[in-house]
Amino acid sequence: MQIAPLDTAGIAKRANESFDYDAIFTGLNVTGLEPSGFASFLLSSASVHQWHPKQASPATEWEARIDKLFAEQSGELNPERRQQIVYEIQRIIAEESPIIPVVTRHIVSAANKRVGNLMPSAILPYSMWNVEELFIRD
Repeated sequence: MQIAPLDTAGIAKRANESFDYDAIFTGLNVTGLEPSGFASFLLSSASVHQWHPKQASPATEWEARIDKLFAEQSGELNPERRQQIVYEIQRIIAEESPIIPVVTRHIVSAANKRVGNLMPSAILPYSMWNVEELFIRD
């Protein structure tokens, strides 16, 4: 491996214009609980798509599957069904590993002692990943 430390502008140029890289070690700030907020990262044609960037159409079958599932979840009204679709997207990302999450920042999370089953995570959404399991004690 040949490591080439670059300034932010140099990384942006390679990542968004020349695509002159095999791997980039960088951070993204995708936040929020709403899955549709991740469209610019997950969809194959999206602006912040990190693998096979700026595609006119999906480069792989699994990317096409993610595109289809993403459209399906955004129109799903049943919360349980929507959750299962998002889990399927996450499973595909985990299996195909187009990105490798390697570092997370130190996270501090606080809650009232009445909040039960709070188990903060080191990855997004830090304190709300198990929101369906949280409860308020009397």
